[in-house]
Amino acid sequence: MTHTRRTHETAPAFRFTTHFADNEIAHLERMIRSPHWHYTHAWPASYWRERVEVLQRDAVLLPQQRARLDALLVELENVAAALAKPSPAARTSRPVERTTVPI
Repeated sequence: MTHTRRTHETAPAFRFTTHFADNEIAHLERMIRSPHWHYTHAWPASYWRERVEVLQRDAVLLPQQRARLDALLVELENVAAALAKPSPAARTSRPVERTTVPI
């Protein structure tokens, strides 16, 4: 009986399907373009950037999907830059002086 030694092969990396990627891209587009997210800062821009990058790396993507993800990264950078700037109201606001009223 001959014993053959199998070479250890690493399993291929998990790949998201095109259909799953399409749904995920639609979700990312809704969230990144949502004015609610811009004002509440529910998740930092780095979170959304990482999700886009995971799809770019781990999904089987069509050229149109890749283009949508590239456009999302550009949008995300623009939103992050806009959120980093102080708002005009914040620059012109003065501290409110509080006075105590005797009771």
